[in-house]
Amino acid sequence: LLAHRKHLYQRLGNLGWSHGRVLVAVTALSLLPGVGGVVMLLHHRLAGLIAIATGAILIGATTFWIEARDRTFD
Repeated sequence: LLAHRKHLYQRLGNLGWSHGRVLVAVTALSLLPGVGGVVMLLHHRLAGLIAIATGAILIGATTFWIEARDRTFD
C-alpha cells in the first residue's frame, strides 16, 4: 500500500503554501463550524447556525478552489 496525499493540508502544500499558511487556513476552517456549534448550544441558536453554515460554505468553496488548481491529484 502506498501513502496518499489527499488531505486538504497536503494539497495546499502541493500548491506551494507554506506550513504556517496551511496551519492558519485549516485552523480557521475548522474553528468556525466548531465555535458555531458551541454558540448555538450555549447562547444563540440562529447565530450558531449562521456560523456553522458559513463554515460549511467556506470548506466547500476551498475544496472547489483546490480541485481547480491542484492537477497533481488523481
